[in-house]
Amino acid sequence: MNDHELESRLKSVRLPERTEDYWDDFPARVRVQLRREEPVLAPRPAAWRRFKLAGGLALALGVMWLDERYHPLHSASDMITRQAQTLRTEAARLQKGLSLVAFNPDGMAYLLGEAN
Repeated sequence: MNDHELESRLKSVRLPERTEDYWDDFPARVRVQLRREEPVLAPRPAAWRRFKLAGGLALALGVMWLDERYHPLHSASDMITRQAQTLRTEAARLQKGLSLVAFNPDGMAYLLGEAN
């Protein structure tokens, strides 16, 4: 079917007859139907991107806050701080007369404890 045939068929169809009351009530019916249908608001792409960014940032901060105590670098830092403090304590004892200190996996041990 080409355009000319389609146009001739559409023009040959009769319009339905409507009463005068139909056309008088038509605007009011349209307004009622428009009120019934609530528009669906889709988030704007820019707002959606901001929402995802804020959510990701909140999630990252939450994970960092919860995991701070058990983070491997935090634990290693605490261990290094404790070992440095122990080393300073043992160095002070060496100056007071201890001759030799050995390091082992359990900590420091005195090999020779004689005072000079």
